[in-house]
Amino acid sequence: MSWAVAVGKDAGRAGRQALRALRGAGEEGRILANRSRDHLTESVAEAADAGDPILVVGGDGTLNLVVGA
Repeated sequence: MSWAVAVGKDAGRAGRQALRALRGAGEEGRILANRSRDHLTESVAEAADAGDPILVVGGDGTLNLVVGA
């Protein structure tokens, strides 16, 4: 299991901080690239299909995107 950190377009720094915190707690994780809304939706769906927990870092738009994936 590896955490998938879904980061909104303006939340890159906070996403990297969240990833460092996860790793500091002994967890594995990765940031899902946010090249476009469609790409992030696809990446989130793949992570969910793999059973990976998803951490959302961003605003309500990012959260809605992840919930709808």
